[in-house]
Amino acid sequence: MVYVRIQLKDLRPDLIEKCRKYLRINVKNHPWLDMDDMEILKSAQPYLPDPQTGKYGVTLAGILLFGTDQRILLVRSPGLL
Repeated sequence: MVYVRIQLKDLRPDLIEKCRKYLRINVKNHPWLDMDDMEILKSAQPYLPDPQTGKYGVTLAGILLFGTDQRILLVRSPGLL
């Protein structure tokens, strides 16, 4: 499921940076180290086009991984998104 109303600004950049930090410590030459946040999301695929509309948004997995607590709670109440 893709939530087209949820965009990069609705996610926690500190969690994306935490992924980069983990890679810097544990993996040499990972492609994500040179990518910005949006490129990482597209690479990992929690940012995809909605199959019905073609508009891009964050997937449920992306919200659960990188979303704010408020966004995660809103996903549990589909009528609010």
